Amino acid sequence: MRLKKERDDERYTGEPDSPQEPGQPNRTSEENTPEKGDQIEKKRGNPIKRAYYYCVNRIYRYLYFVGIQLLRSTRTRRRHLSVRLSGLGRWFQARSLRLRKETRIHLRNLRHELTSPIRDLKEKRRRFRVELENARKFSGEAGVYRSYLRMAGLLLTGFWRAAGFVLSYLAPLTALIALVLLLQFFSGLTLALNLVYDGRDLGYIADESVFTQAENEMKARIVNEQYIKPEDIIPRFQITILKKGGSFLNPDDYITEDDLLEVDELTNLLIRASGNELEEAVGLYVENRFVSAVMDGDALLDYLDSMREQYRTNDMSRDAEISFMKKIQVKKGLYPVSSVKPFEQLAEILSSEEEGEKRYTVIAGDTPIMIAAKNGITFRELKRLNPEVDIKLFPGDSLLISNSVPYLGVKVIQTEIYEEEVGYKIEQRTNPNQNIGWTRTVQAGEAGKARVVEQVTLVDGVETERKEIDRTVLQPAVPQIIEVGGNQPLAFIPQASDKPTPAGTWGWPTVVARIGTGYGGYYGHTGSDLTWSGCYGSPVLASQAGTVVVVRQRYYGYGFHVRIDHGGGVQTLYAHMSRIDVVPGQQVQKGQQIGLIGSTGNSSGPHLHFEILIGGTPVNAAPYLYGQK
Repeated sequence: MRLKKERDDERYTGEPDSPQEPGQPNRTSEENTPEKGDQIEKKRGNPIKRAYYYCVNRIYRYLYFVGIQLLRSTRTRRRHLSVRLSGLGRWFQARSLRLRKETRIHLRNLRHELTSPIRDLKEKRRRFRVELENARKFSGEAGVYRSYLRMAGLLLTGFWRAAGFVLSYLAPLTALIALVLLLQFFSGLTLALNLVYDGRDLGYIADESVFTQAENEMKARIVNEQYIKPEDIIPRFQITILKKGGSFLNPDDYITEDDLLEVDELTNLLIRASGNELEEAVGLYVENRFVSAVMDGDALLDYLDSMREQYRTNDMSRDAEISFMKKIQVKKGLYPVSSVKPFEQLAEILSSEEEGEKRYTVIAGDTPIMIAAKNGITFRELKRLNPEVDIKLFPGDSLLISNSVPYLGVKVIQTEIYEEEVGYKIEQRTNPNQNIGWTRTVQAGEAGKARVVEQVTLVDGVETERKEIDRTVLQPAVPQIIEVGGNQPLAFIPQASDKPTPAGTWGWPTVVARIGTGYGGYYGHTGSDLTWSGCYGSPVLASQAGTVVVVRQRYYGYGFHVRIDHGGGVQTLYAHMSRIDVVPGQQVQKGQQIGLIGSTGNSSGPHLHFEILIGGTPVNAAPYLYGQK
């Protein structure tokens, strides 16, 4: 490639490949002619292209060289790494072989060392037998006795050496076992503190936290006068061992758990050490905070019981749990005279109110007037605390009832058992030969019955939580079968009589989705008033497809109003309109304009009075419009 490139360079530069021979015509002179020069310039090509190819070739050759060097370097490093890893593997293999060999030698030496006393004993026994036979043959009875004595001495010496050998191995193990037993013994000991306060031995406590709690409670009792400190208020503690059952310690030297002082007992001892004037009384604590003390503890307990029992009703179950919302404690002990109040003053404190919110959770079927009556307030007060209560009200909403709560709130948890009506399913069959809005009941639906067990929580007489515990079906529901006209089923009929309507099924009858005065907003109000600034003359829209059955134009009552039948016993009413754009018997679609908002009839201002009637009875339209019914 390099030779080819050099030839190309020579061709591009116009240099001859070989020296010009004598007698041949001069090429240079031929190139000087205009015709030959043009031809040679064409053969040489564009100089920019030549420079481009030249640069590309140089870059390629450089990258080729770098790649070759990188491959060589990588191969060399890989080979060196392989050699090092192989050497490391051989080193580990040799090390493991040497370690196994040393282990075998060590075990063999240990076995030899452990069995050497036995071998020595066998050897000495063999020598003794030989010596004994020789003594009997040559030395007589005296030689035999000397042999026995010498053998006995050798046995004692061997036994002593063997015992020392065994103990040299057992001693460390024995010491370790003794250390573990000692640690277990001392770690199982429970320590106590002997308390000395104001120079007097008050007794034993479990730890310093008992003294701290007792001191705080003692100071809390002295709230109406200055605390007179004793001469020496610095406590001194001495550690001692608390004896437990089954201990081998001397019971006369150690205390038991019965000797430990409780917080209340220590509080009485500390307050007795002060210089304040004291009196035996019964103290009331609310949420671990001292409130007051009274002389008649029985009257205080009876009053607290009466506060709980006033929430018990005749229809309440026997297993109902009635308790205070706050933690109540009654303690008998020593109290400063200034902290002891007449029972009437303490009863006034307990029956008072304090700052706090009292709330009510809306349940199905509630109206603002009903909620106000349940909680003993007027509708005006309820609306003042909840300004939009007559506009938006749905089950599960939390309403503010009061800005103050009783000082001692009472919580009641009871079980309610009742029978509930179970809604039936609704099935639709379409009849294309009939108009939209035509319906016929093929099979009447029958609601079922179920036995429901619920746990109800009431706080200060107001229900705050209701949880279903059990449900038993007593009578199954019978589905209702409805035949409807048109090619599409009625979208607003739910799948079951007690199931919610899907969101978007009912359309808003106005271009602005806002309810001013809701259902039951005032006495006798059976609809939802839709109004806003400048609403006069805005379109009135059909909330659902159906047939116009009533068109009235009068100047009293509902004024100009329209009623549309949607089938299935469901109708809608649009009242107080300024203009009507439909006629009786006309088929309308959802969202179709049927008139304009006005203020005809019994109306105090421009608005649309909208009602949903099921079986001829008005119902709250807000849940249907919001898709929650």
